[in-house]
Amino acid sequence: MGPARAVSTALRRSLDFRGRSGRAEFWWFTGAAIGVGAIAPALDIALLGKDLFEPTYSVWPFSNLLGLAVTLPSAAVGVRRLHDVGSPGWPWIGAGMGSVVWMAADWGQPVDAPLTWLEWSFFGLVAVLLALALLPSRQAGARYGPPAG
Repeated sequence: MGPARAVSTALRRSLDFRGRSGRAEFWWFTGAAIGVGAIAPALDIALLGKDLFEPTYSVWPFSNLLGLAVTLPSAAVGVRRLHDVGSPGWPWIGAGMGSVVWMAADWGQPVDAPLTWLEWSFFGLVAVLLALALLPSRQAGARYGPPAG
């Protein structure tokens, strides 16, 4: 699966949390989201005069809109990717909810505040989920549907 097809498939199935997604679909979509995510802050800075080194969190319209736009497709493709390797998808949803709670708790705090044990454990969970996303399709994923692709 090429990049354009992978991204369009992930977007088309953005509300589909059932079934499976292969590595190509997951990683091409994730790469595209990160790439566009790097452009959004540049637009906030260039067009709105945002300061990259603000001491606290603030509203960045382009970045925030992009974050909202990719939330459901990212969650759905992540859940389907875990299904493809034979794992349940709920940890992916848990990591997403954890990131929302983290952002809400840190709102207004200095950006350079040290990370807490909870934030480090969140990074650990994300690392484990990304490592699972690297695995090839497994037979155990058959309970979630036919192979992706």
